Amino acid sequence: MKNLHVFTNKFPFNNSGENTFLIPEMTILSKDFNIIFYVKHKGDLLTNLPFKFKVCEEIIYKKKNIVNINSNLISLILKELFLNPKLFFSKSKVKELMVILSDNLENSNSFLRFFSSRKFNIKNDIFYTYWFDEWNNILTYARKKNNHFNKFKLISRAHGFDLYDYRSKYSKIPFRKNQLNFTDKIISISFDGYKYLTKKYPFFKSKFSFSRLGTDLIGQNPFSNSGPFVMVSCSSFIHLKRIDRIVELLSLIKIKVKWYHFGEGPLFEMIKSSTENLEENISVKLLGRVNNNDILNFYSMTAVNLFINLSDSEGIPVSIMEAISFSIPVIATDVGGVSEIVTEETGLLFNKNPNLDKIADIINNFSEENIFSSEFRIKVFNFWKKNYYSELNFQNFSNNINKTHSLEINERV
Repeated sequence: MKNLHVFTNKFPFNNSGENTFLIPEMTILSKDFNIIFYVKHKGDLLTNLPFKFKVCEEIIYKKKNIVNINSNLISLILKELFLNPKLFFSKSKVKELMVILSDNLENSNSFLRFFSSRKFNIKNDIFYTYWFDEWNNILTYARKKNNHFNKFKLISRAHGFDLYDYRSKYSKIPFRKNQLNFTDKIISISFDGYKYLTKKYPFFKSKFSFSRLGTDLIGQNPFSNSGPFVMVSCSSFIHLKRIDRIVELLSLIKIKVKWYHFGEGPLFEMIKSSTENLEENISVKLLGRVNNNDILNFYSMTAVNLFINLSDSEGIPVSIMEAISFSIPVIATDVGGVSEIVTEETGLLFNKNPNLDKIADIINNFSEENIFSSEFRIKVFNFWKKNYYSELNFQNFSNNINKTHSLEINERV
């Protein structure tokens, strides 16, 4: 079998937020490839994973946070300033980018030395960065410096923060031109992301595609319309997830509601404090960071009426995929690729700044709403199985990246 070199933040080590995404994907890909992981951060290796793999201990991302000034770094920074003139007005951001670039170039050189010294035959290998970020920079700088590394195929997934310029604090994602020049295939997890890339970079359109993520079939949620209305959300406590809007929504609800939230983050204490002002009909359980298997077990055992996501920005949330796999209907904001998963078959979609009074009315009168019926839940499950079933989606992804050994890069500008 071919080697698939997979570059992640921390997976397959413990306490990685990537576990939810990568365990089902790697389980399928390992049937067609020998999996070799490269990570930015080590920890305790996960045990009992359902696939075989190796971890390349020799290459671990090193972050020095100092600038190694050289002609190559100066040239790349000047090009970035030319492409993003707004940076001229922020010396601190330019300095940050110089540190990031210096680290990336140093790691790129380490990568080149490692593979050159061992004379690996990588002609038929595939190098796969799960995020379209620093690992991709490192590999593309290596390809730019040494033509030998054009012999392998380089692909990257693109999600949300690593895809949309408006998510970057630099106003544009830095070093994107180099990434586009030296990456063979950029695969968005959403069709919205694919459209964004093709519109923004039409010259590279042939390099763009999209391939859905997916979740495993675990079971069904024990549906019940009796008792209090149960609402679940799952995300980090950060500003763009807008958990505070969920608290605001709860203040408008008159019926008995139990709200469970899975996740942690810097805004946890602030949100927790704000829930103390809610009326007695609202029960709140902020469960913090929970193992993904425990979340799935929760869905298997606890009747849930609604999954809610009021984020300001998203790629396509795997948390929503998991919810609909259990037939749980969804209310969400129309951001990123959310409209691809929250449709008339799975729930209700509201604009980026939703009318919370309207959502509250829907919940207050849930017994009269179609989306909370047992018939609708069948539609929810069928939509998931057709569009976000991991076994189907990841096998298609494996087949697609396995089609060719390598691609000639002839679109450099």
